[in-house]
Amino acid sequence: MKKYLLSIFAIGLVLRLGYLFLFSAGRPVHIDEWSYYQLVNEFWLAGVDSNFVYHPPLYPLFMLAIFKVVGVSFIALQVIQLLMGGLTAVLAALIGKEIGNEKIGLIAGLVYAVSIRPVQMPVMLLSETLFTFLLILAVWLFIKAIKKPQPQISPIAQIGLRKICGYLCKLMVSLPNHPWFLLTYSGLLFGLAALTRSIALVLPFLLAGYLIIRKEGRAKFLRSAIFVVIFAVTLLPWVIRNYRITGRFMPGSASYGNTFFWHNTDTMWAPGSDYISDIKLEDFKRYSGRLGNQVPQEYYHPSIKQMHQLIEGKNMAGPLAQADFYFNYTKEHLKTLSFRQIVKLELVKLYRLVLPYHPYYNPFPDLTFMITLIFFCIFIYYFRRRNVSINLMKEGIMVLWILIGYLLIMTLVFGGMPRYRDPYDPYIIILAVIGAKELASRLRRTVRPIPAPNRL
Repeated sequence: MKKYLLSIFAIGLVLRLGYLFLFSAGRPVHIDEWSYYQLVNEFWLAGVDSNFVYHPPLYPLFMLAIFKVVGVSFIALQVIQLLMGGLTAVLAALIGKEIGNEKIGLIAGLVYAVSIRPVQMPVMLLSETLFTFLLILAVWLFIKAIKKPQPQISPIAQIGLRKICGYLCKLMVSLPNHPWFLLTYSGLLFGLAALTRSIALVLPFLLAGYLIIRKEGRAKFLRSAIFVVIFAVTLLPWVIRNYRITGRFMPGSASYGNTFFWHNTDTMWAPGSDYISDIKLEDFKRYSGRLGNQVPQEYYHPSIKQMHQLIEGKNMAGPLAQADFYFNYTKEHLKTLSFRQIVKLELVKLYRLVLPYHPYYNPFPDLTFMITLIFFCIFIYYFRRRNVSINLMKEGIMVLWILIGYLLIMTLVFGGMPRYRDPYDPYIIILAVIGAKELASRLRRTVRPIPAPNRL
């Protein structure tokens, strides 16, 4: 299987490099790209903590580390993200193998490697690529951990010293693959993912709850505790830092208010509202000496200007004042909507999550995801009937259901955009491949061979 995994990685990397050099020039700049870059400039030029809490810290630090080594090179940053995209395709194949079989894994990895959105995303200077890679690596280790049986240790009274020494030697050799250690690595990676995008903060607790309700004896509580504690310890420095700045317990970032406002008011209806007008990627360098995290007003999209007009003249004391204002404003706005308007709003959020075509990215419609979504619905149909011929690993399927269900809940509460779906595309693709394989097996059983004509 190793040579096939290498082929998947190579195919994914070539397609992403091709998109980078052939189709990404002249694209509009996302407002968060500007914000990340300006934050990196503050770290680099000022050399002090900017007291900035709007974004989690890991992606700006990731950019900073690369720029420190090679200079301000967008190409270097993009190439590293392209490598992550290729590795994500490999990890999708490995997860597919864990919950299904080798064939399912290879097909899922290949589909992810050639899908349009995953090919496009690493080119953008956004946190989704790093987040997707950290998340899928954490999920893979988590699934491997829950698949492994709990090791049984015989009482010392029943075994001799020789057997004890043999067991210890065997334990040391197998330690990296021990389920508790796999959960430790997984908890650490979930923590790093949450430090990249705050949306991952709740996922470890959902997965820990799933560990507890599984029937596997007393060890389930210890496994869950190890997983959650490692996750919490990874977040601890960021939590302490935020408490010093804001006086609040804040494990995430201050983007919750803006995001809640953006997707639950009229702002979300404005096309291109999340992009900056009339500025190209290379123009960033002209502002490299300009400290501060605000995009110059002349580059705002009209809808963003309207958004900022709400806080003009208001006393916004503290780094969270703006986030609180937008959050409370949106809550009051939602109270004025009728039931029909709420339903319409939620349907729009779901549509924006699976948007097949976004002109601000490039001219390619996302046909691959539309096909994936069809087979994903087929998988749901067969899974609902509990009549699946493929030998599936139940625990792995449930983990993917938790991830996808969490995505849908966050979409309905906050909002939907294709980039919010990107980190969960590998899991949708894996289940879609299982659905396609199930459909194919049923069609083969249904279609009867046509008998050959009798020869006189």
